[in-house]
Amino acid sequence: MSATANIYAALSDEGIMELCPTPRIAPPPWIEMPVGGEPFDRRASIATPAIAPNVFVTVLSFRVPTGMDGVILGYANLIQGGIFNSGDDSISWAIRVDGRFLRTFGNITHTSGDTQNNRSIHGGIIVKSNSLLEMVIENITFAVGGTRTTCGLNGYYWPIEYLG
Repeated sequence: MSATANIYAALSDEGIMELCPTPRIAPPPWIEMPVGGEPFDRRASIATPAIAPNVFVTVLSFRVPTGMDGVILGYANLIQGGIFNSGDDSISWAIRVDGRFLRTFGNITHTSGDTQNNRSIHGGIIVKSNSLLEMVIENITFAVGGTRTTCGLNGYYWPIEYLG
């Protein structure tokens, strides 16, 4: 091989990697599920509660496993049966973590997702070990008439040790 060919080989992508190997840096666990991560997809359904403004009824509730942190990547909330006009402010859903309403997810008045698929949360919501995750509903003026509300959350957990 000529001297010029050796230079071109050394400067190619493979040659540079061979001369100056760079370890792959794993993305943060809330961006990509790491090895040892565990996905979750929880759903629950209850009879739609009677009209009671300022009363929040829990539809879905679970804890992040001890020793794991996680990220919520999607949610669903809907009414099944009856006639519900999404966005009419007669019903409000919310996502709570440890009893606190999440900013931008504390007054959801439109149905989102369905019984099989959740609406994506851009960037996700990071949750800590042993946090209580809830989806709640407030019936402000909706005549329930045999309807049900279904809620869901999905995402994944990773071992706390991942971040050291």
